[in-house]
Amino acid sequence: MLDHEIGPLVRHHLYAPRQAADQATASVISTIRLLIPLFLLSMIGTALILIQVITNPVKRLMQGTDAISHGDLNYRLVPTGRDEFTDLAHHFNEMVAQLQATTVSRDLLEGVGPS
Repeated sequence: MLDHEIGPLVRHHLYAPRQAADQATASVISTIRLLIPLFLLSMIGTALILIQVITNPVKRLMQGTDAISHGDLNYRLVPTGRDEFTDLAHHFNEMVAQLQATTVSRDLLEGVGPS
C-alpha cells in the first residue's frame, strides 16, 4: 500500500472507536432527556395520588370531630378500604357510640323536672 492510501485507513481505524463512543454518548444523553421528564411526571402523579389517599380520610375525620363537637352524636364515619384510616374510622365510631350511650342529652334533662 502506498502512503496516501495508508493515511486515511489509519485515521479511520484510530477515530472509529471515538466515533462509536460519541454515538453511544449521544444515545445515552437522548435517552436521559426523555426519561427525566417521564420520571418527574410519574413522581408528581404518585405524589398527587398519595395526597388524595391521605387527605380525604383525614378530612372526613375532621368533619366527624367537628360534628361531634357541635353535639351531633349520631354522626358516624363510613369506613372504606383496609388500611389504618379504616381502623381509625371504626375506633372513632365506637368512641362516639360509647359517648352517646354514656351522655345524658340536654333534651332529656330539660324534659325531666323535679317531681
